[in-house]
Amino acid sequence: IAVMVVLSYPLQLNPSRRCIISLIRSLGEYFSKRREAKRQVNADHSILANVDDDNLGEQDTTEVKDQDAVLMDSFSDYFLFVSITCAFLLLSYIIAMLVEDLGIVLAVVGATGSTMVSYILPGI
Repeated sequence: IAVMVVLSYPLQLNPSRRCIISLIRSLGEYFSKRREAKRQVNADHSILANVDDDNLGEQDTTEVKDQDAVLMDSFSDYFLFVSITCAFLLLSYIIAMLVEDLGIVLAVVGATGSTMVSYILPGI
């Protein structure tokens, strides 16, 4: 049983981690779009616009900014992956140490699982 639990835990952790990462990314996109919309409104309402006639070297800086954005995205993805995994492991450990009766955990899992199956499965 111990080997089964050790090998099945990563299989259960992966969909949960993917779901949370997806939610975090969606919230990030939502807030960045809101921030961009506010910036656009502020730019539209500004009276004076600074116009630069010297656009020399602009292409080089955009390429560097694009490379930095790719690097930061990969770093943030890795950091998000590691932090969510550590949070899941820490919460699992805390729950395992605090709960003395496994019947409580099984009752909660059964109540949520059976309710979900009874509402979602007939719709499929």
